[in-house]
Amino acid sequence: MPTLAHRFVLADEEREVSFARRKVVEKVCAWGAPLTDDSADSIRLVASISSAVVHGEGPVTVTLYHRPGRLVIDVLDANPRASTGELCSSR
Repeated sequence: MPTLAHRFVLADEEREVSFARRKVVEKVCAWGAPLTDDSADSIRLVASISSAVVHGEGPVTVTLYHRPGRLVIDVLDANPRASTGELCSSR
């Protein structure tokens, strides 16, 4: 089965966070993924949209990728400095 994808853009306003989390779960359900209340809550929790909206710069782009057994949620803001994935550095 091919990977399904969906992308949407948010304004950098805190009120967008709950909308975005709902939209993520709705899209995953629309794709036919079997979701329980617990797994839907987990998706809402994992979607780190609030950090990007509150601490990022400019609009926030949320992209979902789904194939059976795998869901990837990619959240990017307009900050030109990409995260390196490091929590701290001694340099």
